[in-house]
Amino acid sequence: MPHHDCGHGHSDDARTHATIETVGHVAVNILTNYSNNLGQVDNEWPVVTPHEQAAA
Repeated sequence: MPHHDCGHGHSDDARTHATIETVGHVAVNILTNYSNNLGQVDNEWPVVTPHEQAAA
């Protein structure tokens, strides 16, 4: 990871906005997962078994 010298404990606006955006995406994904679990939404993808189990 490259070293970014932004001062002593201070970050620039771009890094702050990137952090806020990342936290926002994580929050939306968590809320989506919770709502899908609460609503017991069916998986729309077909069930796939691993090769090791399929051969047995």
